[in-house]
Amino acid sequence: MTDTNRRGSITMWAWVVSVAAHILLLAVFAVARFSMSAGGSLSAITPAVTVAQIEEITNQSRILPKPKVKPVLLNRSAGKRQKTSFSLPGPTVSAENPLPLPQTLARSSIELLARKPILNTGVEFFGQSTDLRKICYVVDCSGSMQGLFSRVRKQLKTSISNLPPDHYFYIIFFHGDQLLESGSGKIIRATPKAKSAAYNFIDDVRPGQTTNALAALERAMRLRDPGGKACELIYFLTDGVDLDRADASDFALIVENLRKKLAHSTRINTIGFWAQPQDCEILQAVAKRSGGRFTNID
Repeated sequence: MTDTNRRGSITMWAWVVSVAAHILLLAVFAVARFSMSAGGSLSAITPAVTVAQIEEITNQSRILPKPKVKPVLLNRSAGKRQKTSFSLPGPTVSAENPLPLPQTLARSSIELLARKPILNTGVEFFGQSTDLRKICYVVDCSGSMQGLFSRVRKQLKTSISNLPPDHYFYIIFFHGDQLLESGSGKIIRATPKAKSAAYNFIDDVRPGQTTNALAALERAMRLRDPGGKACELIYFLTDGVDLDRADASDFALIVENLRKKLAHSTRINTIGFWAQPQDCEILQAVAKRSGGRFTNID
């Protein structure tokens, strides 16, 4: 009975040990399996790019795309939309390579100026231009002008032909004690009819006798337009005033006193035609006192 109980007890412990051993083996296999699975998962998610490679990429300069510029619209006031785009300046200009904007604006400004009429009366006499509208020509036709008078005629006709219709003019030739005038004391408008009559008057004048300029200048200062206003400019042309030294020193002063009395706002432009140095000094003094200009022609 006792042996039977002992063998039964041994058999039970043998089963317990066997079961425990199997459980331990299963646990070892389970742990090993889990470790292999975890190791495979970690290797699967390992990144292909290292941290150093990422830093190198981020530190590189960014490559930016070429900026696009919107076209500029010009001539809006004219109702036309003209596209002008920026481009690099080059030697040739075409639709594929238009002018840069600053050059385009400059070209547009030049074209506008070219289309706009520029005020230029073209009035001058022996190179002396003027923008004054009421002009009297006082011209020496004494005998000393004989070989020069054809040139004077041509210049005088050209100057009168360029007078605009809103200008007024008058002509006085002087020789000896005689004055030859294109009118009766009133400066007239530069109409085609008046110009044509002036051309005929100029062609009829013949040089001769001596020079007496003072009377001619005084007559020019007394002229008036239909509104009662004096000439704005006197062109005074002579080859010499034919004065002795005593009178020459006072000539410019006498002319200036007459101007202040009769036509204080009138300018006198003097033109010496092959004049001697002493005569040039007198003509220059006359012009300077009135605010005019002097020119010597030779």
